[in-house]
Amino acid sequence: MMNLKENIANLAFGIQLRRLTFVVVWRLDQVRRGI
Repeated sequence: MMNLKENIANLAFGIQLRRLTFVVVWRLDQVRRGI
């Protein structure tokens, strides 16, 4: 079983990765529309 610090670090990393993916997808959509 992982300790709490590793668990929180993994959770924070997952949230950052999801946010980054959302930003990249949003930017690609904007570029595709010609904005």
